[in-house]
Amino acid sequence: MDLIKMLIEAQGGGLLKQVADRCGVDERQAGAAVQSMLPSLAEGMKGNIAKQGGLEDLLNAVKSGNHSRYIDNPSELASPGSIEDGNGILGHLLGSKDRSRQVAAQAAQQTGIDPSILKSMLPMIAAAMMGGISKTASTGGLGQQPDAPIPSGGNPLDAITGGGGFGAILGKMLESSLPQAQPTPQAPPPPRKSGMMDILGKLFKRNKR
Repeated sequence: MDLIKMLIEAQGGGLLKQVADRCGVDERQAGAAVQSMLPSLAEGMKGNIAKQGGLEDLLNAVKSGNHSRYIDNPSELASPGSIEDGNGILGHLLGSKDRSRQVAAQAAQQTGIDPSILKSMLPMIAAAMMGGISKTASTGGLGQQPDAPIPSGGNPLDAITGGGGFGAILGKMLESSLPQAQPTPQAPPPPRKSGMMDILGKLFKRNKR
């Protein structure tokens, strides 16, 4: 499941409309904000998973937080309690207000939206992200743990995508949200060496002068 696509299409665009109305932008701008900022949140979650007990903590949060309500009923996103919930999620994913400001500033360069508006969107987008994960995981083996351990210093997604249940679902959702590596440019082919026909061609041209 593509997490960005899921949030943009949730309730026929109702989630985007809620974010747009709450923050004073149009739905196109809200969609651009989600696409711009969600990869940073996915990176933060990837980092948390790499920590000791991180995946288990996330599993417990998904089980107990009733975050899927943000997908089922996007109007919930605008409530003070949901904003507080989103700020708590941001604290875990990004670690500091300075990092939140950096994410908003980077998204502002990409979207042209004022950074202060984007910063006000972040708690809603973080809550919606948890809602998307919770909604999908609840229908695909939430209670199962990944089989493979997370290697020290390795990419935690490499392990959880190979495991079962929740780990596999989460890994695929986060991978779909992370920036994709650009293909390595191919080196240009070496200059073609002159063959016999090239040599003869030059001789004929010289003789015609």
